[in-house]
Amino acid sequence: MRKVTTGLMALVALGLGARSAGAVEIDSKAEKITITGRIQTGWYTSTIKGDPGNEFLVRRARMALKLKINNWLSGVIEPDFASGVSVDLKDCYVKGELSDNVDIILGQTKRRFDLFELTSSTQILVIERDGRIGRRVFPTLSSLTEGLNYSDRDVGVFVLAHDKDERCLVEAAVTNGVKTNTKPQLGAKAFQGRVSVQPMKENDLTLNAGVSVKPFRTIRTVSGVQDSATAYGSAFEGSVECGSFKAGPHLQAGVVLGTNDTTYDPVADESQKFFAVQAIATYKKELASNKWFESVEPLVRIGLADPNTDTDASVTSVGGLIITPGVNLFVANRSRLSANIDIYFPEEQNVAVPPDHDTQISFKAASWIYF
Repeated sequence: MRKVTTGLMALVALGLGARSAGAVEIDSKAEKITITGRIQTGWYTSTIKGDPGNEFLVRRARMALKLKINNWLSGVIEPDFASGVSVDLKDCYVKGELSDNVDIILGQTKRRFDLFELTSSTQILVIERDGRIGRRVFPTLSSLTEGLNYSDRDVGVFVLAHDKDERCLVEAAVTNGVKTNTKPQLGAKAFQGRVSVQPMKENDLTLNAGVSVKPFRTIRTVSGVQDSATAYGSAFEGSVECGSFKAGPHLQAGVVLGTNDTTYDPVADESQKFFAVQAIATYKKELASNKWFESVEPLVRIGLADPNTDTDASVTSVGGLIITPGVNLFVANRSRLSANIDIYFPEEQNVAVPPDHDTQISFKAASWIYF
């Protein structure tokens, strides 16, 4: 708790010493420090038996320091205080602009994979990327890529190259291949590569393709002798984004497939495959002369996921269909109020064991403040 208190006091002190409103900036002869942050609170309910019937929570409480050292070197540090017990480090990296077209990042940031994971939590169209129901996370596109360590944050080196008009972006990275804030147990590294193209200059259309490869340990018994080795799992992404976060129609759609190393069979020396597809469609409309809100954005998400495409549904792992109708009411910029209804339809199982077999529903209401 001392770390949380100390961190908050330090950031508040910086804020009190600032001279401008909005994005807070502290200037000196050698650097500029910009303070930004986000607060997300929520009220979640669900039909999951054994979970609290409803729950208030602080989902995110982050303050980020963006440091500009000179005209080519910068950095970011972003802790999250939402747990109330310990500080969870999110972004923490140094960025160098090697040229007008090439940047390099050293430190912790998001792996360059999964359109929905790469969308900032200040702009995600639905309240929860993974569509969790209560305190359970059922298989969805982002829950699989994140849970299997193909997406989300990691520590490593990231290279980003783009053309003059920024219509083509090529990203590559070498990372530890483990969960955020976890020390690697393997010397082998993970690799990601991604290409984003805007084919039409005057149209908000982006096409993305990516690959994420990560190591995992295998243990086999051969002729009575136990042998440990390092294998690699891979995942592939194809996604499209049409429209923008500013106004009008907006579509994010993607498909991923790859290796589910949690199903590794030491006898067959192979893992099963996972597959997921998801689309989120919204329409953002300005509310003229409204006292409370500047715009409204109804939305719907449809997603299908299967963690084990090679076998029938089992008791331990079951995929399904998620449908999320919802609405965002924007107060100003990215600050908003949201409401979602997540409905998860699990695939039919060989053995019906509630609650996996039953349709589950969650209502979520959230407030978002971004500054």
